[in-house]
Amino acid sequence: MKPVTNPLIIAPSLLAADFLRLGAEAEAVETAGADWLHLDVMDGHFVPNITFGPLVVKALKSRSKIPLDVHLMIAPVDPYIVAFAEAGADHISVHPEAGPHLHRTLQLIRSLGKKAGVVLNPATPVDAVAHVLNLVDIIMVMTVNPGFGGQAFIESQLAKIATLRGMIDATGRRIYLQIDGGVTPVTARDVLGVGADCLVAGTAVFGKPDYAKAIADIRAAAPKPIPERGLGGMTQPGSFARNARFLIARLQNMRAANFPDAPALPIRDPWPGDPSRGARLVKGDLEFLGAGKPMPTRPFSHLSGAALLRAHTLGFSWLRDLRALGTDAARSRARHLVSEFLDEEHLDPLSAKPDVAGARITAWLGHYDFFAASANDDFRQQLMSRLVAEARTLSAALPAEEQDGRALTALKGLLAASVAMPEHANYLARGLKFLTAEVERQILPDGCHIERSPAAHLAALQDLCEIRALLQVGKIAAPVAMAGVIERMALALRALRHGDGGLALFNGSKEDLPSLVDLVLSQAGRSGRAPAVIGASGFYRLAAGKSLVIIDAGSPPAPGLDRFAHAGTCSFEFSIGKERLIVNCGAAPAAGPEWRDALRFTAAHSTLIIADVASSELRENGLGRRPLNVHAQRHEAGGAHWLEASHDGWGKLFGAVHRRQLYLSDSGEDLRGEDIVEAEQPQPFVVRFHLHPSVTASLQQDHGAVLLRLPSGQGWRLRADQAKITVEESVYFGLNEPRRAEQVVLTGHQDGPQQIKWAITKVG
Repeated sequence: MKPVTNPLIIAPSLLAADFLRLGAEAEAVETAGADWLHLDVMDGHFVPNITFGPLVVKALKSRSKIPLDVHLMIAPVDPYIVAFAEAGADHISVHPEAGPHLHRTLQLIRSLGKKAGVVLNPATPVDAVAHVLNLVDIIMVMTVNPGFGGQAFIESQLAKIATLRGMIDATGRRIYLQIDGGVTPVTARDVLGVGADCLVAGTAVFGKPDYAKAIADIRAAAPKPIPERGLGGMTQPGSFARNARFLIARLQNMRAANFPDAPALPIRDPWPGDPSRGARLVKGDLEFLGAGKPMPTRPFSHLSGAALLRAHTLGFSWLRDLRALGTDAARSRARHLVSEFLDEEHLDPLSAKPDVAGARITAWLGHYDFFAASANDDFRQQLMSRLVAEARTLSAALPAEEQDGRALTALKGLLAASVAMPEHANYLARGLKFLTAEVERQILPDGCHIERSPAAHLAALQDLCEIRALLQVGKIAAPVAMAGVIERMALALRALRHGDGGLALFNGSKEDLPSLVDLVLSQAGRSGRAPAVIGASGFYRLAAGKSLVIIDAGSPPAPGLDRFAHAGTCSFEFSIGKERLIVNCGAAPAAGPEWRDALRFTAAHSTLIIADVASSELRENGLGRRPLNVHAQRHEAGGAHWLEASHDGWGKLFGAVHRRQLYLSDSGEDLRGEDIVEAEQPQPFVVRFHLHPSVTASLQQDHGAVLLRLPSGQGWRLRADQAKITVEESVYFGLNEPRRAEQVVLTGHQDGPQQIKWAITKVG
């Protein structure tokens, strides 16, 4: 195992520092080698002392380059989470006793982009954290009674620390086991020996004349190097347990062993392919999400393009397109490409990712009868041998590092192998164990997927439907955690589609074929009316008459779950019957970074934008700066609907809050809105309404309104107060091919009212 350069986290506690020199003390311990800076926040109620508040945290943030580890000993705790997050806390830890709903509190902390911790007092049992392990990054054990520094270490807590170490290791997640109270070089040796890896030290550091020596003495007390457990994901490939599993898998794969002649149980891919894409693939061109790439000789040895496109290529789910074509040429092409992969010695490293391997195993087994059943013995033997080997490697790689929907794809592959080859890939128990954890973590109580993307939601629901079908084929009882989940997801999916049956275009989504959405819903087996609010995810529907408005008024997904996230907070889409009128521009997640990021930008959404700056900072694999406070409230009366929403995505840059109000009349023929910028200094802003490419726009002669014409001939008029109205070019990536489109732009006056009122009403 690669040596760990920083095997232990030391977090000096400012509770023991000189309060007259807090800034200087913080800088001193940072220079002395501290990893984190620990702040104990006490309210004089939950614990018998009063210490720091958000203003102190904010001041220290400007002086400290290391993470601020904030321990909240206050009750109730929920009303103060946002204040400490905004002040600059990097980690926020809470007590189970400090609020009525620990699960909700941890979700709030993570939604703010902070690491979440749970603190166990000496008398608090480990069961208090057992059912929220999927939401925590830190578990702190108090080895003194909280409230004062300098207390003696409570020896009985060693058994609790050891128990928690076992619970953490069983999850496969990277969770710090932190100790606070009575830490000295002597007690450090004891707690590190039973599994702790993060020590809060107060008087043991600040009570010594030489801070650097004090920290070094605590580090030297460690009985052995501790494997690094960084924050923010599951176990890294460098961990001892994972390395051991990979080594065993490699040894098994090198050893001559029996493998099945064919799958013991037939598995069938349930989703339709596209014969036109299959025809292009026969000719050597692969298409995915509007992006294309040639498939020349040795296509897997020199892959290029976006990671999503390469993963699709290596995952072989495109076999369904060749199957849909169904010709002998298609079967021959499928067999040839699988053979090319099996013979390739220099594969793209992405091919070994658990989700890619899981997709590939499922695709090979799901289309076995199409391309392999009639092949020669050598090909079938090579394929089955590779399937067994890949199942072993995939099992060793779990849990997957990715915490988003890709983990479900990986588990699907392992379960498919276990069902189809039970005597040679018997990893069923391992797969079901991780499946339970992923379902509980990834599917929100309202049935929406945690990535807040309609496309990701559809893909996750497809994976879970396949997993349920696999378990039924193998006559295996599904985990209790799956009970009702697929049905709840189906209802949420109905809320994320327009009247034409396609998906709403939020966070990396395209329209997708309505027939596919219908098929997924039928497989899910639950019908019902789409909910007006998907509460936990923050999507809202206003529906009246034939009109439907879908609004994204929720916080962006947390870091690590935001790979598809767009800077489109408070954007909306508007459709009438089966015709879309106002849209977002769509997505090109498999395209190059120029188009991909342009479509993620706020200006590509039907919402307000300030100074041409995105409401969230776009990064290659997610978001940086993002709204910390997103609020929405939906109302309904007399058949009319309205929504009040706001977010502070520009708060750090301009001190600005965007407030949006939408009103839909009971007839559905009158949609009104008001967009307001609240800021101390007036800001330049515009409000954009992107039109579906099937809509034509005509600016009226007085430039006071725009006439919008649907393909059916129905007309709508968009007008606005206190704004300049223009019609400009736009682009639409909601379909397979990009289309020219138009947008109506309302430009506010920086030296005038920071608000625009607008209305879209039916003509005639």
